[in-house]
Amino acid sequence: MATPLSGRLGPQIGRRVWLAASLATPLTLAMGRTPVGGHLRWDLPWQLSGLDPHSPYDFASALFAPAVFDSLYDLDGQGRPYPSLAVDAPVASNGGLMIRLRSGLQTSRARSLSAREVVHSLQRAKSAGNRWLGALGEPTLVPGDPLAVRFSTSNSRLLTQRLASPLAAIASRQSTAIRPDGTGSFRVSGVGRQLVLVRNLRAARGSAFLERMSIRSVADLRQSLKSFESGSTDIGWLGAGLYKARSQSIKFQLPSPAWVVLRTGKDAGAWGAPGAAQLLSNAVPAAQLGAWGVRREFSPNEQTRWGGYATTILVPRNEPQLLGIAQSVAGALSTAMAPLTVDTTANIAAKRQRRDYSLMLDVVRNPRFLGGTAEALYAADGARLTRAGSAATKNEYELTRLLRLGVLGELEFRGATIPSMHGISQPAMGDWWLAPSKP
Repeated sequence: MATPLSGRLGPQIGRRVWLAASLATPLTLAMGRTPVGGHLRWDLPWQLSGLDPHSPYDFASALFAPAVFDSLYDLDGQGRPYPSLAVDAPVASNGGLMIRLRSGLQTSRARSLSAREVVHSLQRAKSAGNRWLGALGEPTLVPGDPLAVRFSTSNSRLLTQRLASPLAAIASRQSTAIRPDGTGSFRVSGVGRQLVLVRNLRAARGSAFLERMSIRSVADLRQSLKSFESGSTDIGWLGAGLYKARSQSIKFQLPSPAWVVLRTGKDAGAWGAPGAAQLLSNAVPAAQLGAWGVRREFSPNEQTRWGGYATTILVPRNEPQLLGIAQSVAGALSTAMAPLTVDTTANIAAKRQRRDYSLMLDVVRNPRFLGGTAEALYAADGARLTRAGSAATKNEYELTRLLRLGVLGELEFRGATIPSMHGISQPAMGDWWLAPSKP
C-alpha cells in the first residue's frame, strides 16, 4: 500500500511540494526547496528499464529524466532562458560564445562536474539523434579554465534556448541508462520493473520535497487504473479508476511530452514515399486513439487504407500502452487484401536507424521550446530540414507531408491523483508539481 501523502505532508505545508518528472524542471522555487518527505507510488504501462536524458524516443525518459538531470539553462514561465548549471549568460569569446559552469557541482554519485562533462553530454545528446544541437557548433574546452565551454555560434538566444532543453541535460561521463547520474532533485536508486527515485541531497538546485517516488512498470493500462482505484497507488494514469472513479480523486491534464508517430520503412515499397505515413495516420479515427491516451488536434477527412502487402506494425518490446495504440492502428488501416498485424522487437533502435521494417509505431519527444516542431521531427526522420519544409508548414501534421513518418497525435499526460494533493501546471513550460489542496 502507498504511504498516504495526506498523512505525511498534510496541510501544515504551505509551500509547493515538487513532483519532479516531466514532471519538472524546477522553476522559480528551485533554489529554495525545503526537504519535507512523503513516498509517492504509481503504476505506468511503459518500460522502465533505463533512464536516458538524451534519448528522443523514450517516453519514460521524457517523463522522469528532468527529475534526475539539469541543463545549463532553464526557461521561465514566459519561455525566457535563465542560468541553471551555468553561472550566467554566455559571453563573447573569439568570435563565438563562452559559458562557465557553476563551481563545486556534484552529481548524485558524488562525481564533480567540469567542462569535460558538458562537452561529453552535448556530444552524446547530438549523437543520440538530437541533430538540432548541431546549429550551436561543436562545444570545445577553454584552455586554462576547467569550467568553461566555448561554442562557435554568436547567437546567444539560440544557444541558451537550446541548452535549456531537457534533451541537452548534463550528466557525469560515467552515467548510463541503467546507472543514471545527474544533478537533479532526485537520484535513481533502481531501474527495471520499478523505477525508484530518491531525494538527491547533492542536487544542484535543491533537493526534492518528496522523499521518494516508486514507479512500477505494469503489463497494461487496466492494471494501472485498477491499482489507483484500489488505493494502492497515488497517481491514476489516464484516468481515476478501472471500474469506477476513486472517491474524491482529482483529475489533472498537463502538456504532452511526446508524439506518437507512424513510420514507413524500406519494406513498405511505394508506401514508403514521403507523406504516405501521414495519410495513413490521418485515417485512424481520433476516438480510437483517444481511448489509448493519444490526442489529435484536428479531425482530418482521410479514408486512406494500407495498400501494400500483408505486413506487421513493429513496436518496441515491453511498451504496453504503445502496443495497444498499434493494435488500434492495425485495425483501422487493415483491408481484407492487406491485413496488418502487430509485432514487437527488442532491437528497435537498430531497425529504426536502418529503416528495416514496413511500418513502425514510435515515440518522439516534443521539445516545443525550440520555436516549432520542424527540427525535432526532421531529426527523428533522418531528413535534412529545408527552408521550404520549415517555412511551408503550420503544424506537425502538415510538416510530415515531406517525411516518412506521420504524427498520430500527442501522448496525453493526464490522469488523477489523491484527494489531499492536486496537480498544478505551467502550460508554457510543461512542468508539473504536486501541492497540498489546502496550503
